[in-house]
Amino acid sequence: MRHVKYAVYIWCKILLCVRGLSTLKGATALYLLLSLFACLPASSRTIEIVDKDTGVVIVAITSKAQEKQVKSKDWRQTWMGAHITNKSWSIYSGTTIAPFGGIHSNALLFRSIAGYGGYSYVGARALGKTQRTERFHGRQAFGEVVAGYQWRLGELTLKAFGGIAGNGHIISPKDPNNTVSGSRFGPTASIEAWLNLPYSNWLSSNTSWSSVFRSFKADLRLGHRFHKSIDLGLEAGAIGDKEYQAGHIGGFTQYRWNNTELRLSAGITSNRDKEISPYGTFNLLFTY
Repeated sequence: MRHVKYAVYIWCKILLCVRGLSTLKGATALYLLLSLFACLPASSRTIEIVDKDTGVVIVAITSKAQEKQVKSKDWRQTWMGAHITNKSWSIYSGTTIAPFGGIHSNALLFRSIAGYGGYSYVGARALGKTQRTERFHGRQAFGEVVAGYQWRLGELTLKAFGGIAGNGHIISPKDPNNTVSGSRFGPTASIEAWLNLPYSNWLSSNTSWSSVFRSFKADLRLGHRFHKSIDLGLEAGAIGDKEYQAGHIGGFTQYRWNNTELRLSAGITSNRDKEISPYGTFNLLFTY
């Protein structure tokens, strides 16, 4: 490090001589500024040396960390995905924007989500004075529009959202015993967190609730970064409403390239009737 400082001193001296500012005091001052620059936090390292006579910037130094921060002007994320079990499926897409800041910084966020899916279940259906077991098929459309804020707190990133959600179910044949039917709108809220852990590990959680059919969803993931572009980990979660509840546990892998992230998950899911089935999830995220 000492040899680097001496080399910088000599370089600065030569540069100042060429520009007509050759004084020992000038070179020494520049040397001290560069030494101070090396001690500053990476996020605040910027030095400009200006010729006082011409106003021309002679030397401008910005740390790589700050250059990356300045160049990172991404303020949108769009994702799409699918989820499937042996009795249900869904596809969905959404977009988050940070119109007044970066998508990865402390910023006000706006989000919209829309999706469609189908499912089936077995229940009792009354036929006259008797009841028989019958399989019902349902279709649903869902969406939400929310606003929130993102906090960057060191290794912790926290997001909170609130807004309006809508959900519509069509069941065939009609099931009078199922109250989750028709279309409803109501308030929704969610909290998302990401925590960087030691040794390239990380922990994330997403929790949401809506008054629409008293719906809820929670996901927890523990991952390890094996490579700069590959993560592997475990996941668990729960989903449901006032008529149906289920939980799942499995594993996932994430792959990143440029501003794109692909996540694949698989495992087993079980509902309150103790029906067990495999599940798979696909999610593709773009940051731009």
